[in-house]
Amino acid sequence: MARSTRYDQPDLGSESGCSVTRRSFLAMTAALIAPSVYGQNDVEDPRKSTARLEAMRKLAKEIKIYEITEGKAGPPLALRQDPFLRYTNHTLGVVDGTLWGWGERGRPPAVMKLGLVGPKRGERHWRLRVNVLSSKSIEVEFDDGVKWSSRQSGLEFRPLIDAPAPADSVTLRLMQAREIGRRLKVSALSRNGKNRSQFRFLPQPIDRYSDPRGGLQDGMLFGFAYTNNPSVLMVLEAWSQGEDVRTWRYGFAHQTDGEATALLDGKSVWSESSVGTEPDTKLSIIRQMAADPAIQD
Repeated sequence: MARSTRYDQPDLGSESGCSVTRRSFLAMTAALIAPSVYGQNDVEDPRKSTARLEAMRKLAKEIKIYEITEGKAGPPLALRQDPFLRYTNHTLGVVDGTLWGWGERGRPPAVMKLGLVGPKRGERHWRLRVNVLSSKSIEVEFDDGVKWSSRQSGLEFRPLIDAPAPADSVTLRLMQAREIGRRLKVSALSRNGKNRSQFRFLPQPIDRYSDPRGGLQDGMLFGFAYTNNPSVLMVLEAWSQGEDVRTWRYGFAHQTDGEATALLDGKSVWSESSVGTEPDTKLSIIRQMAADPAIQD
C-alpha cells in the first residue's frame, strides 16, 4: 500500500475531441481501475471506511470558521452535513480523503481538503488544507487553540471575457460551464521544479448555488484533479446586471504542492505558488494533525 510521492503523472487531458473508439477504451480502462482509484467499498472493510469518515467529520466539526466584516468576526459558519466528495490517491500516499464546505447557502465561504496520509499504519496523520472562497477575509480557529486569518480580503475573481454570455436555461449554463472548463489546462510543478503534473477537469460540479436577489444567477464549483483527488478548484459564476448584461467570472483555489497555473486557450490566466515549507499562504492554511491508530488501516 505504501508508495512514494511523485509528481510525474501523465497528462490525462479533457473530454473534448475524443473519438468513439477512444471513449470506449477510456471507459473500459476506468472500469478496470475503478476499484483501486475511486472505490473503497470493493477493496476494504466498509466498517473501516465508515469509521474514517466519521473521524473526518468529527475533526471538521471541531474547526470554527468566521467571515470578517469591517474588522469584526461574524457568527461561526455552519459546516455542511456531508462532504462534497470523497477520494483516494495512493500514488501520493492519500489513503482516504474528503472535501468539506462551510456555509448554509450560496458559495461556500471556505472549503477544507482533509486526508489520511502516510506510507503505513502507525505513521499516518491527517493533512488538512483550508481554502478561502469567500469575498471576505476568513478567520479559522482549530480545536487545539491555533488560530489563523487570511491575509487577503477574499478570493480574487476575474471576468471571463472570451465566452458567450450565460444562457437563460440552467441546463445550458451547465453545458457552457463545462465547455469553459475543457478550454482550461491546469497543472502544477513539483516542489523541486523538475516535473509538471497536468490535472483532469471534473465535469460534474462539486457544488452549485445561486443568489438571484444579489445578482448571482448561477455558481458552480469545479475540480481539476489527479484521479479524483482535487488539486485545484475553480469557482465559476454567472452574474446578471439587469436583463441585458450577463457575465461570467472565475477564481481559483490551490489545493496541491508546487506552483499551479491555469491556461485558457493556451494563455495564462492564473498562477499561484503553494505552501512549500511555509504553513500558509494569503488564502489557505495547511496543518498536520495526529490520527488515531485505530482508523489508520
